[in-house]
Amino acid sequence: MRLLAALLTLLLLTRAAQAGQLEDGIAAYEAKDYSSALSLLRPLAESGDAEAAYLLGNMTSFGWGVQKDDVQGADWYERAAAAGHTKALFNLGIAYYRGEGRPLDRTKAFTLIEQAARQCLVEAQTLAAG
Repeated sequence: MRLLAALLTLLLLTRAAQAGQLEDGIAAYEAKDYSSALSLLRPLAESGDAEAAYLLGNMTSFGWGVQKDDVQGADWYERAAAAGHTKALFNLGIAYYRGEGRPLDRTKAFTLIEQAARQCLVEAQTLAAG
């Protein structure tokens, strides 16, 4: 019983630390301190955090604080989209639509954009309706 309590405590502390790291990473990203954002968000993204992967996708796709790389940016969006991240679904759809970082595939693009639209992303709803 004590072992179980100790494991649960450790798990809760680890999750709290990761949540704090994500908040700090988002704050650095929003402040355009991309060097700090990268160091805070990369480990989270690599361990499966969808928001961190989405933000790294933005940084990499647009060259914010890192070398611009459409393929790597789309890879990060793909990771986040696999976890259901709405904006990542949309951005990955745009990557397929433009053939930037992914092969040009309008069918796949529209599928991803429609998924984002069903999750109530206004930009996706606008494109899906038009």
